[in-house]
Amino acid sequence: MGQLGISEDLFELKFKVIDEKLLGYRNALAHGEMRPDTSICAVVTEIKDVILELLDNFYDQITTAAENKTYLKSKEKELI
Repeated sequence: MGQLGISEDLFELKFKVIDEKLLGYRNALAHGEMRPDTSICAVVTEIKDVILELLDNFYDQITTAAENKTYLKSKEKELI
């Protein structure tokens, strides 16, 4: 992402949400904690929505980087 001129900061918070929800739920189930089916569906739906939002945002960022050619090295950057 850095090579494309895209800031990872835009995505880090969402990655943490996915990790916390998905891994938290997985760990609870792996340790025998019972969860209702409606809870599982809600978590899956929430994670799916976050992933789709990330994909849309990433697409927008890639498109902008291509349009602005931020992926190209500039002479200034090479001197630094």
